[in-house]
Amino acid sequence: MTETDDQRSASSRKMASLDSKTTTPSDPIISRALYPEKDPHVCLAFLSCCGRTDLLNHTMAGVIRHMEEDEPSFLRYEIAWVDNGNDAEDTNDIANNYQIEKALRLPNNRGLAYGMNLLVRNLCSAPYILLLEEDWLYLDDIAAPQTPERKRAIATSIALIENMQRNNVTAYDGRTVMGVFLRHETYDSFMRFPLADAWNTRQDVDIKEEVETLAKLPESYEPNDPLKADIDYRIFCSDPSLQLKSVWGSYTNGAGLYKRADLIYIGRMYGEPGDPYHNRYTESNYSYRAGIKRCHSAIRLTDDTTCNSIGDPACTGAFHHIGGGRGTAPRNAKETPCEDFSWNLFGTPMYRKYLKFREVTSGVPTKTCSKEELKELQDAKYHDTGK
Repeated sequence: MTETDDQRSASSRKMASLDSKTTTPSDPIISRALYPEKDPHVCLAFLSCCGRTDLLNHTMAGVIRHMEEDEPSFLRYEIAWVDNGNDAEDTNDIANNYQIEKALRLPNNRGLAYGMNLLVRNLCSAPYILLLEEDWLYLDDIAAPQTPERKRAIATSIALIENMQRNNVTAYDGRTVMGVFLRHETYDSFMRFPLADAWNTRQDVDIKEEVETLAKLPESYEPNDPLKADIDYRIFCSDPSLQLKSVWGSYTNGAGLYKRADLIYIGRMYGEPGDPYHNRYTESNYSYRAGIKRCHSAIRLTDDTTCNSIGDPACTGAFHHIGGGRGTAPRNAKETPCEDFSWNLFGTPMYRKYLKFREVTSGVPTKTCSKEELKELQDAKYHDTGK
């Protein structure tokens, strides 16, 4: 991408964000104790499209109940929501039922990258962001034991990242940890030490004190809230060298909590309308770019130290995916012949190296997109949401 592309993107998102509204439901499904929140610690970020507001309804209700009833009372949150072109009737139901600080309903689907960039860079104001898209349901007592660790999963995750960054706790190669997976994952099935570290413990972390460094505690703070805890965690770092033949490990859209400044540092997601970029690779490209600079972690949500697999929801899952696999969104745009693994590396030093390596080893000049194909990508009216 060029500076002009980034400037165009920033200008477009800034103008779009001016249309965001604070919702004022007369009878919200779940009333928030503080609303609108002016000084949040974390932004709950939602992105919906494709007639899936039914999923959004479940996701939003579950996490608001969790924040109001489970998390420590000092943890303050805001809600930001971008809708990519759903019917007005469906989005009215959401706006009329939930208290949302920043609700932005776009008239048409502008894609995953545009929506995510709006949430991270334009709508959320909190220092932390929890990306829930539209289909990550909190595991309440119907689905999972409500351990103290699971009940305070968001506050604990923020405290862990603050504690690690303040004490210069890094991965094996000096990369810092920018967030916590709050979903069960598969990384320990194919990643090995040192990319997948052993379980470690930050002992006697004062969750209240770590969160308080972000903003002043409200007067409503209850001193009997569970605040000090040992936090068991594992660090995961993607492999920029591609020896694992995978770009994943340091970022995921769904049920991922991040320090927002780190996401801004990595840069915007590619694949917005007008980008000369194949937007089917938006999330995987961002994951690779994130992994060059940052790592991620998982936390144990039980005091059972034999619960070691991050693929086990009982061990590390606070949220569960209810939306189905990727590729379920309608494909209204004509398929382009430009699909290629190299898009995952676009915008990094590895991109040209990879194309040159492939050309040298195969003896065949690397096929790149023609000007006509790039123009087709820029002009695409439908941009994949990655669902």
